[in-house]
Amino acid sequence: MAGRLTNPRFWARVRLALVVISVVLLVYGVLAGLQRLGWAIGGTAGRLAVHHGSVMVVMFFGALIALERAAALQKPWTYIPPILLALAGLLALVDAPMPLIKG
Repeated sequence: MAGRLTNPRFWARVRLALVVISVVLLVYGVLAGLQRLGWAIGGTAGRLAVHHGSVMVVMFFGALIALERAAALQKPWTYIPPILLALAGLLALVDAPMPLIKG
């Protein structure tokens, strides 16, 4: 386990996964925002448009900023916040109960 935490390839994969999740959250947030503006867009964005603000501000921007800081600090424990923010965003995508999303 300790060898994995010091392996740069492992952290590169973690960063890539977090960026992919962030892009998914960005697309979802934009579609939800357009739905809130009245555009008729199918899929889950119309059903979950209430999460638009929290997904965009907290989960998308928060995860990317936390990921940027984690990559700069290069410490394993600094990846905990972006991982948790990305997981919260995915919970919002699947319309999980709000106590799970808000913590």
